[in-house]
Amino acid sequence: MDDKLIGALIGLARATEGNEHLITPSVYEVMFEGLSAEVGADTKLYERVREEKKKLVPDCFYCAAPCGRNEDYDMSQFTKAPEETVNLKATLLAVLKGIAPYAHNAAKNGHTDKRAGEYFRKALYYLGAELDEDIFLETIKEGGEVFINIKYIDSIR
Repeated sequence: MDDKLIGALIGLARATEGNEHLITPSVYEVMFEGLSAEVGADTKLYERVREEKKKLVPDCFYCAAPCGRNEDYDMSQFTKAPEETVNLKATLLAVLKGIAPYAHNAAKNGHTDKRAGEYFRKALYYLGAELDEDIFLETIKEGGEVFINIKYIDSIR
């Protein structure tokens, strides 16, 4: 379930592209929760990710000629990039999984941080893309800033 859920979250991030006006806090919250989930998370969480994606790109679920743009990411592709890119993607995923419980907790307490949501959306999108290594390094670094911001917001509540 772990790879399936992560692939679905990457698909959700892809579905937000061009649909930014449709993003609601629940999109971010399911990203936070999905990346906070333990290995073997139940299928209800996976279905929630799919429901959020349906809100963003409803026609894609019934398309007779799917383009694949909004499909769940096939995690077997994750390791087919050059070794350094795979290592950077794995590091970025670890950063997301490390920050996610804090972002999820803040969201449960009514403090969804849009900057954190946008960071997760962008970083998940990047995990499913073939990009320059510098972009991954910059995104990993940005994760530290997002984490500090989430912890600050949590401390002033």
